[in-house]
Amino acid sequence: MTRYLLALLICLLPAVGSTQTNPAAQAARVWRQQHERPIVDEFVALLSIPNIARDRENIQRNADAIVVMMEKRGLAPRLVSVPGANPIVFGEIRTPGATRTIAF
Repeated sequence: MTRYLLALLICLLPAVGSTQTNPAAQAARVWRQQHERPIVDEFVALLSIPNIARDRENIQRNADAIVVMMEKRGLAPRLVSVPGANPIVFGEIRTPGATRTIAF
């Protein structure tokens, strides 16, 4: 077990060190530190909305809150509603040259 933990730490060291010299990582860290309170406040507000699948009213509130959060960041989200089902929020950031897609 100790060998596996040591091997994992050795593998992770380059990743940790690379954020020290990576300008993009440094800029992201500085921005996050400068905006930490509003980030946490927004997250706490979202988490305060009950998120139970059968609670349609609060699931709708969650979806509406996520739409507002996405709009605040310059996205054009779409709230997709299907009769008898919970809503889905769809938004995308098109990035020229991107080779991967991330979905949440």
